[in-house]
Amino acid sequence: MAKAEGASFVIDFEALRNDSAGLTNEGASYSEDGFTLVTSNPNNSNFFSVNAQDTPRYQGSVSFFDNNVNGEATLTKDDGSAFDLLSIDLDQLNTTGGAPVNFTGTKADSSTVNQSFTLDGVGVTDDSTRGFQTFNFTGFDNLLSVSWIQQAPFHHFDNITLSASNSLTTPEPSLVLGIISFGVLGFLGKSKK
Repeated sequence: MAKAEGASFVIDFEALRNDSAGLTNEGASYSEDGFTLVTSNPNNSNFFSVNAQDTPRYQGSVSFFDNNVNGEATLTKDDGSAFDLLSIDLDQLNTTGGAPVNFTGTKADSSTVNQSFTLDGVGVTDDSTRGFQTFNFTGFDNLLSVSWIQQAPFHHFDNITLSASNSLTTPEPSLVLGIISFGVLGFLGKSKK
């Protein structure tokens, strides 16, 4: 369930908690509080949730991973409006290694923004030191979608922090000047009578 934090929301997957199963197949899409996450891959990959303490992958809360290398996760807002991506928690899933996780955001003006994060390389067997790292995004505002690819070694993700986009369309200066001029002329015309 997405938790509101001021003007932001956190997609935390906690609605999927199932303490009787370590891993659960969630299918190719998942929706939570107005956002939908889908995965696409030639091998028909699915999302899995890590949701119980009986698996060494569990790090204190429910998390997600794409079940195929090169599976692409894409997040959009259900109503098609723009949003800002603020941060995400990432962790190695099975092994040691610091593979980068590359994110691509598509903005409302059709431009794109990219950012890459490299995990610390602490693997699933290093339970005393491993855990989620929080990565903050720069410039991922006014997005219509954001995508990232599951590369080896696998990663899982949690706590996707988003907010409604604050980007506003600025009117053309000539239009603003025209409206002001028209208003001034109207006022002057009235005052001469």
